[in-house]
Amino acid sequence: MENQVLKFSKSIVPNLGIAFFKNYYMVISWFDKELLLSPHTDYNNQKFTSPGFNLNYQNDALRIATLFKGSDAEKSGIQLGDKIIQMDGKDFSNTSMVDYCGLLKQAYKDNFSKENILINRNGERLSFDIKNDVLIE
Repeated sequence: MENQVLKFSKSIVPNLGIAFFKNYYMVISWFDKELLLSPHTDYNNQKFTSPGFNLNYQNDALRIATLFKGSDAEKSGIQLGDKIIQMDGKDFSNTSMVDYCGLLKQAYKDNFSKENILINRNGERLSFDIKNDVLIE
């Protein structure tokens, strides 16, 4: 799919089924009003590798939104709501929504490794070395 416009009728439920998205990585750019779909073919449904957290963009900052139980991130002490200052040497202390969308696109394309993370937790700067782990096999 390239540059497709999707419109929904108000008389039907405006949903796309999960089966449609199962072969795509998806990034939503609310400011640009775009849904970016990047096809993936390497997903074999057999294992899930991750550093153990997901990010969100909130109050002009990248924050830890979810932690996976038993992951390297959880074991290292990263907490929900921690503000990301730096990842793998890249500064995220002054982040925009565009930076966040670019980071997500990079993560999906390159199997982004989050080796060193510097966070701000209640004014205190903390550094963590996190590795990708197989969380589901």
